[in-house]
Amino acid sequence: MYTINADGSVTIQNYQHKPPFSSFLPGISGFQGVPLWAFYVNRGQAIAGFGKENKNGSIMEFQPAVKAYHDVHRQGFRTFIRVSPVLEKSDLRKNECIEPFQYHSNSPGLSQAMHIWPDKLGLVEETDILRIEVEVSTLYGLPVPGLLRTLRITNRA
Repeated sequence: MYTINADGSVTIQNYQHKPPFSSFLPGISGFQGVPLWAFYVNRGQAIAGFGKENKNGSIMEFQPAVKAYHDVHRQGFRTFIRVSPVLEKSDLRKNECIEPFQYHSNSPGLSQAMHIWPDKLGLVEETDILRIEVEVSTLYGLPVPGLLRTLRITNRA
């Protein structure tokens, strides 16, 4: 399901199950900043490459879209969470390491959404015990190019 929100963002529910697409976050940097482009796809944690100027100035290797759809799960941004005894009421084992934002075809109670703004990208994964949010945006007004990645984890157990 695709939703256009009041703030101008677009929300895509179960984004990894939709037909593949790719796009760029714009190279916005503000006054005296150094612009940076970020290439994203609707798979994994989305960011498949980024750099300054053009694809020859990449910081993270630029892949064409067809290859990025496949490789972003291994070569893109990743998050690992060690599950502690607090989550024992779940079916996860104590001290198990989980990786959110992976493609789960038949996971009951799992919800994944992608939020796209003109200048940033957000991902949300929810289960009955965890809510994991990732937001990626470019740096503004700084003399170096870069991505700002914010991760929020909420224990719902």
